[in-house]
Amino acid sequence: MKILVANHWLSKLGGSETFTYTFIEELVRLGHEVDLFTFFPGLISDKIKEDFGVKINIQGSYDIIFASHNSTIDELNGFVVQTCHGVYPSLEQPNKKANIHISISKEVQAHLERLGFDSQIIWNGINCDRFKPTRKINKKLKTVLSLAKSEQSNVIIREACHLLGLEYIERRKAKIWNIEDEINKADLVISLGRGVYESLACGRSVIVYDHRGYSDNYGDGIITESNINLLMENNCSGRYFKKSFNLESLVNELEKYDPSISEFSRDFAVKHLNIKNQVEKYIGIK
Repeated sequence: MKILVANHWLSKLGGSETFTYTFIEELVRLGHEVDLFTFFPGLISDKIKEDFGVKINIQGSYDIIFASHNSTIDELNGFVVQTCHGVYPSLEQPNKKANIHISISKEVQAHLERLGFDSQIIWNGINCDRFKPTRKINKKLKTVLSLAKSEQSNVIIREACHLLGLEYIERRKAKIWNIEDEINKADLVISLGRGVYESLACGRSVIVYDHRGYSDNYGDGIITESNINLLMENNCSGRYFKKSFNLESLVNELEKYDPSISEFSRDFAVKHLNIKNQVEKYIGIK
């Protein structure tokens, strides 16, 4: 098929930008003809062009248009599928010009329904051939990787690791493309959203926690087999249990580390988050 993929900005490394890269990667692997549209080209659009030969270009008509962010849809003509990645940012709100809306969680689906839009859920897709375990996690917790973006959260995480004698790795400021290498250095990763999914695919233990500017100091705690489906309802955003972590409670959460979660984490990601399965759902939606 001839497909156009749109994202408001592809100038920096972030969740929807990484989603767009991974989405196009799979479309190209399947042999589709793909073009790209963005208002703000840069780091990610350049990498998409370099790695897959997909350029920022609109030519003729398309069999289907896959758009992230409502701003792009006003510029496009054709059958548009809009993916809504969240409930808060204005760019993630549904555009009435879209023919079909996709929600990445039950929380987003409920938000769209309140606004009068039907949608179906397709969870975020991860390249499970790229994000995979390259080192087994230790039986006893030794190394913690923080992908938390706020300094407020990292102060607590850093001090908790110090109290427990754990190696602490922080990647808040570093713009690292091959983040899977950093994830595989750790036994446990602390993150939200897509960072959680990438870590699960690498077979890591994960704590859902961060303090984002658009939300309160929320966390869902350590992921287990019994709670993962609940946490997925809110895109592992910390907004399911809405725990407010301090130093003492985060130490308690780190002490729940169980290396047996590794195999489950990987299996869950391959079964439910694999980009190959998710793109198949998108392609069959029209």
